[in-house]
Amino acid sequence: MLILASTSPSLGPALESKADAMSSCMRSAGYAVTGVTASAVAEKAFGAYRAPGAPPAAEEAELASQDAACQDEVDLGDATLDAFFSDQYRWITDNADRLRAAAGIVTRAAQAASQPW
Repeated sequence: MLILASTSPSLGPALESKADAMSSCMRSAGYAVTGVTASAVAEKAFGAYRAPGAPPAAEEAELASQDAACQDEVDLGDATLDAFFSDQYRWITDNADRLRAAAGIVTRAAQAASQPW
């Protein structure tokens, strides 16, 4: 998600728009999670790493399961994908001339490459 956030300016506002609903959902399940920070809560409680192949603690698995259920309940996935694709569409639209020029270069190079010496 962090990679998407760094390349998608609309992602932060999309996450913020779901923060209260996520907090409420997690709180109703007994977890003190603010917004979309379950991973930070898990890291603090269970550590960032475990031995390769080691299963998560039962409590960590329960937290992750509830986080996923809450994300589904509040449509977090749809909101983040909508933001990401909206930003990508905007980038393509803003750079259409450059993309067409690049496509022309590729087409001409492919044609030249297919010519016999």
